[in-house]
Amino acid sequence: TEVETIQTYLKDTNSQTSIIFSTYQSSKVLAEAVRKSGITFDIGIFDEAHRTAGTKIGAWGIALDDANIPINKRIFMTATPKIYAPHITKKAKEEDVLLCSMDDAEIYGKPFYEIGFAEAVARGHITDYKVIVICVTDAEVKKIIEQGGRVITDQEHEWDAKALAKRIALVKGIRAYGLRKAFTFHGKVASAKAFTDKNTPYGIDKIFELIEPEKENKKSMGFFHVNGSMPSGTRSSILKEFESVDIGVMSNARCLVEGVNIPAVDTVAFIDPKRSLIDIVQATGRAMRKADWKQNGYIFIPVILEEDSDPEQIINNSDFDTVWEVLQAMLDQDQRMQGIVSKMRVLQGKGEEGTQAWKDAMTEYAEKIEFYNLPLKIDKHQFIEKLNTRIVEIIGRSWDFWYGLTLRYKNEFGDSNTQKRYITPDNYQLGSWQQNQKRNYKKGILSKDRIEKLEKIGFKWEIRKEQIEESFETGFQETLFYKERTGDPNAPQSFITSKGYLLGIWQGNQRFSYKQGRLSPDKIKRLEDIGFIWEKLEEKIEEQFEKGFQETLLYKEKTGNPNALQIYNSDEGFPLGHWQNNLRQIYKKG
Repeated sequence: TEVETIQTYLKDTNSQTSIIFSTYQSSKVLAEAVRKSGITFDIGIFDEAHRTAGTKIGAWGIALDDANIPINKRIFMTATPKIYAPHITKKAKEEDVLLCSMDDAEIYGKPFYEIGFAEAVARGHITDYKVIVICVTDAEVKKIIEQGGRVITDQEHEWDAKALAKRIALVKGIRAYGLRKAFTFHGKVASAKAFTDKNTPYGIDKIFELIEPEKENKKSMGFFHVNGSMPSGTRSSILKEFESVDIGVMSNARCLVEGVNIPAVDTVAFIDPKRSLIDIVQATGRAMRKADWKQNGYIFIPVILEEDSDPEQIINNSDFDTVWEVLQAMLDQDQRMQGIVSKMRVLQGKGEEGTQAWKDAMTEYAEKIEFYNLPLKIDKHQFIEKLNTRIVEIIGRSWDFWYGLTLRYKNEFGDSNTQKRYITPDNYQLGSWQQNQKRNYKKGILSKDRIEKLEKIGFKWEIRKEQIEESFETGFQETLFYKERTGDPNAPQSFITSKGYLLGIWQGNQRFSYKQGRLSPDKIKRLEDIGFIWEKLEEKIEEQFEKGFQETLLYKEKTGNPNALQIYNSDEGFPLGHWQNNLRQIYKKG
């Protein structure tokens, strides 16, 4: 690319419309040509626009600034917007670092069109996907070596047993799912090249022959490699050859992440771990190009195991790091997965794992991830359930879990707002978390979705002193009324008055505040003066039960029926009907 060539083209007055196609790497040359020509572009279209995010230093960000290339309107297109966390952008401003985040409207404007992954699938623009974790054991590797009839020595060839195992995993996966074309992604160019090298002992071509030799004569096969050091013409030629074969495997490091559109590719395999979520999303997109015969694009993650591995060892296997990373990347782009995982994380917070709602969500989640070729000794159902639970904990949002804890608190105590220092029985500092939500709300950095969720369950951003006093007075008066009817102010924790007031829960809250040292001396005295106790409530509950049971026996002697009307009070004024009704409520709740 030469400055003079661009200048000449831009000064051509015979052209009504001038269009320039440029790589980001050529932006500096383009900027120089534009400066010398003194022109302004009407529109600039930025493909793979996430590449421009980050610091403005370097070629990627040159065209963002009118001082470099004047452009009236900029259009940014990306499948993976790059957005920096607020604390990072704030620090960059404090240190006077020019950081471009794609949620910065001053640089990128506001989104004018978005299409989600699920919608794109529904419209038929792309195929859906499945993540397949393919397990290979050391015993299977040994069997392949024995079938090959050779013993590999370090002197004969620098041989990587792990690479062999992952070749076996890929071939088994391709065969099991009837797939045709695979891109494999590696950490280094050298390992990518070796993966499809036919001269490597037990190369991938030989693995195909050893696993199912009877199928190899029926279809043409090809094994290829591309990397960034190759001339573009060479890469294009290799890609065309790859397209022409019936079954093909193409290895690369990062060369095929972007800018490649081969609908025939139905599989991407992450042979080595990938850390960048954007790179993972871009790579998986290679398998989701639409083709008439494709139902799904497949994402393979090979995992190498020992034959006698137990479930915990499998989950802690370092190969599973790639599983977490790939699933996190898919979660970030697939709104359906976000909804499922969010629901499961909330259920975990509520302590409702194992419920029907949990099982239903787990079934939905399992439609997107499969485990192939698990060791026979493993209880597959139990293992997958345990693994999916771990996955949700790792990739799910912690906010959803804490929201679930808040829901559990409300179910138990009838109020969404905890004390500031409240700690759950499982040792989670829920009070502290809620204070953080209030601070974020005041700063305007809590998302609209989260505000709506909390407000929907009655969460209060500010609790005024008057409200606290009013709440105490209501509970105290209900306690007095309860004592008048039963002779004892201490209600069971699950007790609800005839008006629906959660008296047992209110009293439990007072006991908690007392233990935390947060109940005023005046309130303590008022409660103690009427016989309210702080400890050994269980004994009182047992005493109350015995009282109610004896009154029930007396009622049966009189009427022949133990079941009293709800409004019935004994001759001594004991609210037997109300006591029995409350007992039924406790029974129903288990």
